[in-house]
Amino acid sequence: MYGIDDSMDKEDKIKILHVDDEEEHLNFSKKLLCMNEPSYQIESISSPNKALDILTKERFDCIVSDYLMPNMNGIELASKIKEHEDIPFILYTGQGSEEIAEKAFKTGIDDYMRKELAPSHYKILTKRIKSVVEKKKTEIRFRNLFENSPEAISIHDLNGEIRSVNPEFEQLTGLRKKDVIGKRISDIIKEKNGSKKQVNITKGIYSNLIKDRKIQPFEFKFNHPNGEIIFVEVNASLIEEKGEVDGIQVILHDITKRKKMKQKIKNAENRWESLFELAPEGVMIFNTNGIITALNRTILEDTGFTESELIGKHFSTMSIIDIKQLPTYFRIFKSIMTGDLKSKYILNFKHKNGTVGIGEVRVNVIETGINKKEILFIGRDITEKHNIERQLFETQ
Repeated sequence: MYGIDDSMDKEDKIKILHVDDEEEHLNFSKKLLCMNEPSYQIESISSPNKALDILTKERFDCIVSDYLMPNMNGIELASKIKEHEDIPFILYTGQGSEEIAEKAFKTGIDDYMRKELAPSHYKILTKRIKSVVEKKKTEIRFRNLFENSPEAISIHDLNGEIRSVNPEFEQLTGLRKKDVIGKRISDIIKEKNGSKKQVNITKGIYSNLIKDRKIQPFEFKFNHPNGEIIFVEVNASLIEEKGEVDGIQVILHDITKRKKMKQKIKNAENRWESLFELAPEGVMIFNTNGIITALNRTILEDTGFTESELIGKHFSTMSIIDIKQLPTYFRIFKSIMTGDLKSKYILNFKHKNGTVGIGEVRVNVIETGINKKEILFIGRDITEKHNIERQLFETQ
């Protein structure tokens, strides 16, 4: 197969195949081009057929060819070569015309130059060769990044129609390349029964980007052909060449797992809140400084205090604590910090109306983040149970 020489970066050499049926011109050109640029390695061939033959055995970075030659002209040669590989091709001819130039560019020829005898002219040819080779190398690098990117990428024209998509785009969307080329993202979403809002959002990508030259990343969702709902973050940017806007690049970053994880966390938080609020036991949460940070409805019902009277207070100043048992509370808190917890504690608590109740309390330390802990108090009012047991004991 033909193609750009892979050794170019390693040796910093540019291999050129020069095709011309005039031997004298080949020799003269090789001498001046190598004088202008020592990195050039030029293979001179006097016929197109020989050029095709050598291209099956060697790889070159650029082809420079005459137009008018026996058996095959330069445009026909370029056409045959580009059937196999897209090697940079410069048509370099003394038989130039606008018609020939037009045919050359339609064939995919990269550059076109008229021959001139002046030695200074070869400095221009030297630069043109280097330019087409560097451009092709850039295209190859971009193509490799594009094809192997872990992100889904689509390339659009300025009307928003898709020119190309990479394999990851096909994988993420479940859509084949041949089915999306020439379509807009908004059209595809519409075909897949997407919402009107999503269609309008994607329609605005192109106009806003061209107008403001940038857009803020945004999210939207779509239905994968397998039935799964896919969430993506969209980033779009302009593709510019020689200062001119040539197209639009759209990157779709799959955030489905992130969205599902957030939903799981939200669901867990909702379940915890429901359990916390509806639990028949009283629940209080303290930070490691002993400050109460949360409590549930049962605590308020059992004690008669309001949330504002308890939240933010240190356990030693809480109105529900029986002052006589304050040393006990400090011992419990110390045992919590040292990890020497009992399974349960029996403690007195005070009601707002002044009465004293008895509670059975279980304490646990919970991890709420990296190096972050909270203390969970779960208690139930056993005053009535305690009174019944005491009466039974006294009657025996």
